Amino acid sequence: MTKKGLIMLIPLILIMSLAWFCIASRGPSKAADVEKVVTKHYETDKGLIKSYGREDTIQYLSESIGQYLNYLLLIGNKTEFKHQVKVLQDNFWVKKDDQSFLKWELARRTVTNASVDELRIIDVLKRAAVRFDKASYKELSVKLQTALLAKQMKGGMIVDFYDWQQDKAANTVHLSYINYEALKTMPLLNQGLYKKVIKAAVGTATPFFNEIYTIDKQSYQAADPNTVNLIDQLLIAIQYRKMVGEASKAFDHWLKTEIDTKGKLYGRYNQQTLAPAVDYESSAVYALALDYFIETDNRQYAKRLDAILLKQPPFDNRADFKHMHFFDYIYARTADVLYQQFL
Repeated sequence: MTKKGLIMLIPLILIMSLAWFCIASRGPSKAADVEKVVTKHYETDKGLIKSYGREDTIQYLSESIGQYLNYLLLIGNKTEFKHQVKVLQDNFWVKKDDQSFLKWELARRTVTNASVDELRIIDVLKRAAVRFDKASYKELSVKLQTALLAKQMKGGMIVDFYDWQQDKAANTVHLSYINYEALKTMPLLNQGLYKKVIKAAVGTATPFFNEIYTIDKQSYQAADPNTVNLIDQLLIAIQYRKMVGEASKAFDHWLKTEIDTKGKLYGRYNQQTLAPAVDYESSAVYALALDYFIETDNRQYAKRLDAILLKQPPFDNRADFKHMHFFDYIYARTADVLYQQFL
């Protein structure tokens, strides 16, 4: 290499080293903060994750453990991941007629699962089996997957839930429950049908998606005729991008316009006027919007959303965790980790 070339290369190396240092130093400290918060405010002595950081009016959800497992996998915390898998097995795992299911909620009368939670956990366990080199995680995922395909599949799609007491499955698919990363590795599922169904869910007179698909009628319906929940809309939009290979143009345009004109996003919007239907914002909305722009590889909007996200309560050391749902907390923290990896 010439002297001139070496001189030009040195600044580039310094810039890349500085960028790596900023991301690396930011990541671990945040990870430690998250684990401290979860341990102090959300986790019981038995390792169960509470829906809120308080002692009354709370739930213990397989959703919460699945989301935390996903976060722990992202940051590579092998020890806590193993602990949470044991908590999952000891408390939520149900065996019925040689099939394995997960209670959606830890309650004595719970006799159903939720496909959204099981699909997330199946996907996380499969990836953890590779990253942590632990075959038992793959074995657990296969058990759950086998039961889903045997008891919860209709017309080539996984339906919302299965009742193991009545041996009866739902007849609907909430499109926000779809998890393409988990579904694409499953045998027997109709991948083409999933793509067709989610493409046709886009409204003609609105940028929003219909949220529910009914299997036997092959029809769509809105979860609410008047408003949409932006969390559900973003979850569907992300899966749309994964399955179709491109963003829904109508939704993408609306979302960017909303950010450009208002500088913020609200929790619900009017189906007809497209105006905000509530005056509250949501940490989970901003987290999912960030995930969406990462998925669509839009660095400009991803940067803007991360800046907004960092101002939300989950990043405030004095946050009121008693009234902050674990869903909002862990989604926000996970999205920021994903953004650092995206950079």
